[in-house]
Amino acid sequence: MCVSLALCVSALYVAPVAAFPSAHPESRSLAVLAPLQDVDVGAGEMALFECLVAGPTDVEVDWLCRGRLLQPALLKCKMHFDGRKCKLLLTSVHEDDSGVYTCKLSTAKDELTCSARLTVRPSLAPLFTRLLEDVEVLEGRAARFDCKISGTPPPVVTWTHFGRPMEESENLRLRQDGGLHSLHIAHVGSEDEGLYAVSAVNTHGQAHCSAQLYVEEPRTPASGPSSKLEKMPSIPEEPEQGELERLSIPDFLRPLQDLEVGLAKEAMLECQVTGLPYPTISWFHNGHRIQSSDDRRMTQS
Repeated sequence: MCVSLALCVSALYVAPVAAFPSAHPESRSLAVLAPLQDVDVGAGEMALFECLVAGPTDVEVDWLCRGRLLQPALLKCKMHFDGRKCKLLLTSVHEDDSGVYTCKLSTAKDELTCSARLTVRPSLAPLFTRLLEDVEVLEGRAARFDCKISGTPPPVVTWTHFGRPMEESENLRLRQDGGLHSLHIAHVGSEDEGLYAVSAVNTHGQAHCSAQLYVEEPRTPASGPSSKLEKMPSIPEEPEQGELERLSIPDFLRPLQDLEVGLAKEAMLECQVTGLPYPTISWFHNGHRIQSSDDRRMTQS
């Protein structure tokens, strides 16, 4: 008998408030010393906005696009502020990302903004600016694949499952929003597991992208007098020979990433785990196991 274990580690950096702030922080007025500059790049390239600011130590920085607050997880971007320089890095941009980007600086008394325009030139041949990613889901739950495709003219996009073209049904929907192409499965079954691929074709060429859908059997809740015992950690029984092919050791499909945040700001660390049977998840901080509390919450979906 053996027990498998997978570990994933990242670092959380908290930018401290200055150890010895000036006696009169309000005397340091908020100012933009070097404003944002317009950026012109091609699809699939990186775009960097940065500005130099001055002000008190309690400056809060937000980034907006077309007046809407940016969410790094949705736009695949990174934000950084070291007290003087504000940076926004957009990775693998798409022509849909073109528009006016704004850096908003706020204190308890003041608010300043500076803006610049991002222009993304679309590619000619089809180009994936966001690739499909592997998805792991419990049987009966919903699953979704997303990708972004550039091309001029807009390419014809085809979805396949194990090489077979996919068509919409009550359980499956194919969606397009500009260059964003999505596949939605309302209720995943074991037959939905496997390789999904997207093909994009126009007069200048073609491109392909694929990812795996992993479907796990739902856990049945324990019942009866022994339910409390079954919830307690125990040594697993040796699997029967017929079950060995279904077992897999724990692994991280998406590992933790280092994160840097300002003092008193919210921080969220995420990872994606696979393994059969589904592994028990534990979180540690500096080697000590941690539990959910009023200011720290651990969730699993």
